[in-house]
Amino acid sequence: MSINSGEFCSITLVVVLCILQLAALCIAGWVAAWREILTPQAQKSMVRINVCLFTPALIFGKTAFELTPKILASLWIAPVGFTVLSIVSALIAWVIGLSFRLKNGTLNVAVVASMIMNANTLPIAFMNTFSNSLHVLNKSGKDTPEHILSKAIIILALYATVGNVIRWSLGIYILEHAVVEAEPPQPELAREIPSSLVNVLNIDRQKTFGSQAQHMIPPCTGDISARPITVNEGEQVIENEYGGTTAPPTALMTPLPFSTQQMLQAQEQPLNGVLSEKKTAKKKKVSWRSLMRGLIEFFNPPLLSSILAIVVSCIPAVQKGLGSVKAIRGFLTMAGDVAIPLTLVNIGGLFYHSRSKVKTKKSRINECCGALQNSYDEKKATAIAIFSRQVLSPAIMLPLLSTICHKTNLEVVKDPVFLISSTLVICSPPAVTLAQMIPKSRADKVESLISDILFWAHILVTPITTVIAVIVAVLIL
Repeated sequence: MSINSGEFCSITLVVVLCILQLAALCIAGWVAAWREILTPQAQKSMVRINVCLFTPALIFGKTAFELTPKILASLWIAPVGFTVLSIVSALIAWVIGLSFRLKNGTLNVAVVASMIMNANTLPIAFMNTFSNSLHVLNKSGKDTPEHILSKAIIILALYATVGNVIRWSLGIYILEHAVVEAEPPQPELAREIPSSLVNVLNIDRQKTFGSQAQHMIPPCTGDISARPITVNEGEQVIENEYGGTTAPPTALMTPLPFSTQQMLQAQEQPLNGVLSEKKTAKKKKVSWRSLMRGLIEFFNPPLLSSILAIVVSCIPAVQKGLGSVKAIRGFLTMAGDVAIPLTLVNIGGLFYHSRSKVKTKKSRINECCGALQNSYDEKKATAIAIFSRQVLSPAIMLPLLSTICHKTNLEVVKDPVFLISSTLVICSPPAVTLAQMIPKSRADKVESLISDILFWAHILVTPITTVIAVIVAVLIL
């Protein structure tokens, strides 16, 4: 579809105004968090009620009564295309990360951030505003804003379903192996003599030694054979505070007799066995907890509402019966209208809390150890993740989408709602849910990097890529 300069300016102005409308809600959340109105605990409660009630109501209300088996069958390209997009994004980030010699941990985070995109929150918010102001979406001239939004949510719900599968399988696996900072090796502890053995050997720690004297451990009871511990000539003798002389520490670290070492090993073997059994049991518990956590996160209320909406749409009698009950439709509409504004307010609060928390952690790290190399590596990972996700991936996928639109007979890809929804997903920033995927064992090392990626991707890059995505979609038409 060719557009003149007037139409181009008109579409750009509409998109910019829609972006400002959404940004105003995010800024409101930021200010509320800054004024301590939206505390972290209050934000968690708001996110929970939004995920458990308002967002499922929005998805189910806009999908269950508009979707049909025919429409569902024609949308097979959506999950296939989303899978291809995720693979391409991950490969781009991986290749660029290797080229810039990222460490394994930061490379993993960059790959996950590029692979897992925001396929529901921001695209749904944009389509909600576009449905009322972007007239190019009304191709037939008969569609209402509600019908346009319903079609967009159906498409985005399919994208989000595939995204959940990738997020909680491959994504969480890669993040589990992400260690941003290499921990310094711990020095091996000297083997301590058990208290029972000390009593048997009757070692007198306060005894002083001469510089050339040979000292014997007093005879031991039992089968332990005592051998002399010798202080060699030429070793430094330390004068203690009482005026006497004390053997240097090396003299006290003379290897124990062979039979004594055997006793130590004999005492350690059963203890090591008990510890290994405890570690194995603990690993099993952790694995089961991780599995259950993954299942709970995967089958979240929005996903369950999408599945339920598909089931209802495939049973015409149930779909017609539920749709005829005005109380149900009214409840779903009222609750669904809350979801998008509340989500945007939460995003603003999330950025404020995450940035303040990361600044505190980074200042502590810099004060303690001055991790300049790690900071430089994280900056490279942030740039690579954003560049791969929102620049290079669209540069590959948008021409492919245009080719499919013009060279195939698929009617669904010629629908402006499908095209604009898809281009928004292709150019979307990394998903905000990345912050929820951080393993507890890696939280301190990964959280700051993911926070930087999300902040700069949403604040700096997303407004620009959104305008470009809509313009490209209109040109493809």
